[in-house]
Amino acid sequence: SRREGRMGKEAFEQKLAALAALRQMGDRVAVEAALRKALRDKNNYYVAKAAELVGERGFVELAGELVEAFDRFFVEGAK
Repeated sequence: SRREGRMGKEAFEQKLAALAALRQMGDRVAVEAALRKALRDKNNYYVAKAAELVGERGFVELAGELVEAFDRFFVEGAK
């Protein structure tokens, strides 16, 4: 069913909280890995929050992933 593929509101809020916690995390390698994964997520809101964090933390090395995410949502959004 459609609901099986969807994350519950509480689980999604926990996922967002974990993403927000990356703001305070000092381990740049771990943060970069988490952001790479977040940018591949299917939820556009979540990806937008990850992209915001990429900019805040200055992860210029993730520019390619940002472009891929933008392209993915732009193309899928047109469908």
